Amino acid sequence: MTIIAKYIVILFGVFLIGVGVLLLLKPEKSREFLKKAGNTDLINYSVITTPMIPATGLIIYSEFSKLPELFKYFGWFMISAYVVNKI
Repeated sequence: MTIIAKYIVILFGVFLIGVGVLLLLKPEKSREFLKKAGNTDLINYSVITTPMIPATGLIIYSEFSKLPELFKYFGWFMISAYVVNKI
C-alpha cells in the first residue's frame, strides 16, 4: 500500500509540473479548459474528486518521508479544502 501511495505522490508531482508548463506555454488552452470545468456536473465533480487521490497518498506515505508532519498536514488540508468546497 505504501509503494502505491509513494508512486501516486510522485505522479502527482509530475502532473503539477506538467500543468505548470502547460500554463506557461499555452495559456489560451488552459483558460478554455478552466471555463469548461464548471459547466457540467461530471467535469465539476471529477475536478473536485480527483485531487483527493494524491491527498490520500500524501497521508499514507507521510510516515516514510523526510518531512512526515508536513506531508500529513498538507494531505489533510487538501482533503478538507475539497470537502468544504462542496458544502
